[in-house]
Formats: sequence, structure tokens, C-alpha cells
Amino acid sequence: MLYALTLAGFVFLFVTFFHFLYERLTSPADKLRFSARLGMDIYIYVGIGIILAELHSDFSLFIYLAWLGGVTILVLLYLSWRFVKKVVKSVFLRLKGGEKPGKKQEPVNWKYYLKMIVMDFSVGILMAVAFLVWFHKYPFLADPEDASMDFVMRVNQCGKESVCTFPGKNNIPPKIVLLNIDNDTHKNKQWGGGEPLFTPRDRIKQLIESAVQDGARLIVVDVFPSQKTSTYGLKTPDGLDYPENKLHPHDQELKDYLASYEEKHCGSNKCPPIILVRESSRPTTESGYFDIQNLPVSQARQSFLEEAVKPSSHIQWASPIFWTSKFDGSLRRMWLWQPFCEGNKQKFIPSVELLVAGLVSNESLDYEKALKKVNDISVSDIDPEFVGKDCSSEHPSYYEPKPLSKSIVLGENLTIEAGELSGGGINQRIMFTMPWKSSPQREGEEQTSSAITGSPMMARFDSAEKEILTIISAFRYLELHQEPNSMLFLTQIKEALKGSIVIIGNSHFDARDVHQTPLGEMPGMLVIANAIHSLLLNHGQIKSLGWGKIVAETMLIILLIVFIIVGVILMNVVPSILAWYWFVMVVVTGCIWYFFTGYSALFLKQGTWIDFSLPLVTIFFHHVVTKFHELGHKAKEAKTAKTEAKTAGERAEKAEAQWQTCQGELDKCKQDKQQLLLNLEKLSVKK
Repeated sequence: MLYALTLAGFVFLFVTFFHFLYERLTSPADKLRFSARLGMDIYIYVGIGIILAELHSDFSLFIYLAWLGGVTILVLLYLSWRFVKKVVKSVFLRLKGGEKPGKKQEPVNWKYYLKMIVMDFSVGILMAVAFLVWFHKYPFLADPEDASMDFVMRVNQCGKESVCTFPGKNNIPPKIVLLNIDNDTHKNKQWGGGEPLFTPRDRIKQLIESAVQDGARLIVVDVFPSQKTSTYGLKTPDGLDYPENKLHPHDQELKDYLASYEEKHCGSNKCPPIILVRESSRPTTESGYFDIQNLPVSQARQSFLEEAVKPSSHIQWASPIFWTSKFDGSLRRMWLWQPFCEGNKQKFIPSVELLVAGLVSNESLDYEKALKKVNDISVSDIDPEFVGKDCSSEHPSYYEPKPLSKSIVLGENLTIEAGELSGGGINQRIMFTMPWKSSPQREGEEQTSSAITGSPMMARFDSAEKEILTIISAFRYLELHQEPNSMLFLTQIKEALKGSIVIIGNSHFDARDVHQTPLGEMPGMLVIANAIHSLLLNHGQIKSLGWGKIVAETMLIILLIVFIIVGVILMNVVPSILAWYWFVMVVVTGCIWYFFTGYSALFLKQGTWIDFSLPLVTIFFHHVVTKFHELGHKAKEAKTAKTEAKTAGERAEKAEAQWQTCQGELDKCKQDKQQLLLNLEKLSVKK
């Protein structure tokens, strides 16, 4: 439906453009009013500019914009002169003794406008509440709301100086460090021989080990570890063929490290947990997308690390799957728990962002209990009827999320309210704040520089700042750990990693791990980072409807109504504005849109999304319908008046006919009278 409306809108704009162009070229100058001519000219000029921009002709577009700028200046000067002339004339008439007869303004009908305010308020509130409670499940209404939120996120994102503004210290999310396997790392000959098919397993082990040594708080490996390294052509130290049933030495190195992680490399509860992403295959569809109320049950792909990870309480599998919109292919939503089929049994696997948020929210650092709590919730609280069933062909490949029956507390400051897992509401949106800003190494730059690429993103609150995101080149990071003369840069790196959430991921081209988001393209590891921040925003409270949101929404609608009513009253008090009606409406609508965008961005910083597009559209269409209703009444009154005038005309014609008949009879009587008088005179003469 939305696609059809969009297409209809483009067709309408296209037809209107050529209609206006034809009217301006063929209509006489005195046939159209000045305001109509000006409105058509503005529409035509903007349309020509858009066409030239789409043709990517820089020279012609520059010439056109220069000419248009000159014309615009002349038009503005002319309009200013007309306005000043009209004001001076009005003042002169008032000083001379009042305005001309017949120009007296009618009094404002405040009762009518009060009725409009009450109706607008009722319609806007009803639409806002209906969307929050029911309508957000329907894509044709959710897509416009998504577009509105995307626009607000772009306004609210970290600025050009990599500074993100937050309302207070308590709202600052934890610091995240991305160990980025970038293009330079991927192409390096020391990185698996240069451009390996997948990330070398020994390098993953080295990155994890170095992050643990540097004091990371938690480590996420956003690299699928399911695929084994090929041993084809590999020889043993004795020169024999490498056994087929034996892991590649690099795979074995990673497996041994994880298997002995708690015993040899950890030794205490303060050891950082390691989260591995579970690779899976999903049912295919013609479009490649899935409905938001119809989750695919993914088939888990087994890894060579299963035996090493299973007995550990510090290593956990998680799902990296996000939901992509059918409307434009943008990644916008997260799923807190993913339905999986593993070992021919149905189960739920927590998402990476949920697992990280749950562990980070646990201030006691008892990660073993925290992981056990998440696993218990996955089994008993999400949907017990789904868990444990066989993954046979008789069962559907899709799962409809059900609302939570009770609230879930995952940590000191992470609570998921009852009913928050069903549908596709705002509560499942990722509040993107950190865009991807790639910083390739400049030509001639020395290799001994720090591994940090670009400037760290800073969170600004009150009068202080705090780092929230640092991106580090993976190979350069490992290289610094091996160079004896890199203590200065190594100290800088260790300070960045200490107490941080470390995400190891790919951004190089061959990884194909780049996603379209409201803030543009970004690698999967940064999507996870934004999702973690989104979950922990506003103390982790995920609520669809609350008193604060209702009050803010009410204020929004009242302000919108005030804008519209003031505009309507102004056009009634100053009738000359009616000649510029559509031009004024475009300007006022733009001002309203940007005002409410800033209003929503302000609340978004505090973890509350204020819906403004649907209430705005609802009130606007309510005004349109009301206007048509009033026009219908006026048309009916005009029709009645026309009928009465026609009847009166017929009566007048009938009376005229009767009068003419009577006049004819009267004339005949006069003639008869004269004839009789003549006859009498003749008779008198004879006598």
C-alpha cells in the first residue's frame, strides 16, 4: 500500500509539473493572479533543479542555480516593495480617517476555533495512543514512523567532532572498543598470507588473549568460528600427510585456549566473559525479508569449538541476527531472543546485545550467575511451549513472538517489562547514535603510529566528557604487543581497553559484513555497539507506554494544534494572506516538521521516543476532511440558494406573464371602452 501511495505521489508531482508549465506558457498574463503565477513559477523552478540534479550535470546545474538565485533576489525585492507599499497605504488610510467602506473585518469566531482545538486534540491523542497500543504492528503505519525516527536519529547522532551529547552522567553507556579487521589488516601478508578466505583462527586467539591481558571488561567475537581451516597439502613435522580428522594447528590453538580459559587464563570471577556469535541458516523467501511478527527459526551451524565452549561458564554463544525492513532494506530492529533449531530441538538463543547488556548491568561481576540467569530465562520465561520440541518438517519454519507474561530483571539497571517481545514496536528499535567514519591510513604516514584509527567518540554530559567508542586496527594492535619500542603507544592502547567492552569484527570489503542503517552503512560490529547502547539507554528501561511519554505526547499535540489554529486565525484576520495560502502552508508545515524533529530529538536523548509523524498527519487530514465538510455545507447552501433563486425567478417570470396578460386585457378593455364611447357619441348625434 505504501509503495502504491509513493508511486501515486510521484505521478501527481510529475503531472502537476507539466500542467503548471503548460499553464504558464499558454495562459495570458492577465488571466492568472500574481500569487498563482508565483506559486507555479516556484514549483517549476524547483522541479527543473531536481531534474538537473538527477542528471548529474554539474555545469548546467551551476548555471541554473546562479540564474535562479538572481531571479529569486529580484522576486524578493519586488515582494518586499509590494509589502512596504501596502503597509504604507494602510497606515495612510487609517490616519486619513479609517479604511474604505466595505473593508471592515468580521469578528473572530472564537467558539468555532475552540471547537476545532478540542476536535484536533481528541483526534491526535486517539491516534497516538492507538498507534502505541495496537497499530505499530502494521507495516503500512510502522514504516512512516520508522522514517520519522530515522530522521531524528540523523539529527541526534554524534557530531562532526565525534562528540555525542547526553543529558547526564547516569545516561552514559559503557565504553566500547572495536578491534577492527580492516582492509589494511586483511591485505597484510602476515595476516594469513594476505586476503584469507576467513579470519585466521590463530589471530582470533591472539586478539582475545591480548584484550584479556589489557583488562577488557567483556569480549565479543563478531566472527563466525564454525568453518574449519583446510589442512589440504599440510605436512606433519615428520613430513607425513596431515591427518584428515585432526584440526589445523591454528584451529587447535584457538580451541585449546578457550578450553583452558577458566583454568589457565582466567582463574577468578573478574576474568572477562567471551561471547561467540552463532552462525545459522534461515528459511529463504522470494523477497529475502521476513515479517516482523513472523520470525524465521534458524538452523544452528555447529562449530569445532562446541566441546571447548560447552563446559565453560565464561564463554557463551549468542545470536548476531537483526531484523531488516522490507520497506527499504535498512537494519533498524533487534530481537532480544532468537528462535533456533539446534541438535534437532527448538530453543532460544539470546542476542549479543542482550547478553552484553545483561552482563554489564551486573555490577557484582558474578558472570557465572548472570549467564545462568539468562539461560534459565531463555528456557522457562520466553515461551516454554516452543522450547524442547523436535525440529521436524511438521513444525513450521517460522515463529510468532509472544508477549512476556512477567517482567524480567537481568541486572541492577536492566529490566524488560511484560509484553515487550511481541510485534515490532518502538521498544525493539536500535537507537543509532554512532555513525561509521572510516579513517584510511594516509599515504606516507609512518607505520609506527598508534593503532587507533580516527578520533575516539566522546560522550558529553554536563561540563565533562568521556570516551564511549574507540576503533583500533587489529593487526597494528597485535604488532604493538610484539614491538619492544612501542611502550608509549601500547600504554595508550591499554588505557583504551581497560574496563571496556571489546568487539572483534570485520570491516574489510571481502567480509560482506556491512549493513544499511538510518545513519548510513556500517559494519556489523558497530551495529552491535549501537544496539548495546540502545539497550542500556535510560537505565535499560524498555517501555512502550508510560506517564512521561503520555505527557510529552500530549504537549506535542497541543503545540501542533496551536500552530495550525494560529495560522488559520491569521489567515482570517489578514485576508490578503489567503492569496498566498499554499505557499504559506508549505512554509508553516516545514517549520512544524523541523520544530517537532528537534522536540523528539531532545526526548530521544533521554531514552523516550515521541511519535510526531502520525499525529501530525492525522490532524492535518482531520483539517482537510473538516474543510471538505465545510465546503460541502457551503456547496449545499449554494445549491439551495440557487434552487430558491431559480424558483423565485420562475415565480417572477410567471408573475410577469400574468402581469402582461392582465396588461393585455386592460389594454383591450381600454380599447373596448374607447370603442363604446365612440359608439355612444355616434348614437347621440343621430338622435
